[in-house]
Amino acid sequence: MRKIDHSVEFNIGLHSAKLGNVPLSLVFDRCRSRGLYVLQSQVEKVQHGHGTEQTLVGRWLANGHGFFDRVFLLAQDLGQDCIAVRYGDGTGELIGPHAEDWGEFNPAYFVNPGLAFPYQKVAA
Repeated sequence: MRKIDHSVEFNIGLHSAKLGNVPLSLVFDRCRSRGLYVLQSQVEKVQHGHGTEQTLVGRWLANGHGFFDRVFLLAQDLGQDCIAVRYGDGTGELIGPHAEDWGEFNPAYFVNPGLAFPYQKVAA
């Protein structure tokens, strides 16, 4: 099990079949309740393997053990198949109840907080 003692980048879709459009206030509330403290965030329209979606792109402070479980529960809270995370060493993973439906983490689809790649960002 990975112990996190630093910030972790994330991409969270803001639409789910379960909840429809997910309000930012709910995302921030659920992050906080799971011990995932948002340090930086922005909303981007992002193209990924299953289409285009409004996505919260940011960085968490997530200290301690149980990181995977906390993100998994957050994905469930928000009705998401999975949440994309990237660690400080550049590796990443998809975490959530249906992560396997999305395949492996693909860094080409991951949007860096504060640095949206032109080929990923879709004009509004």
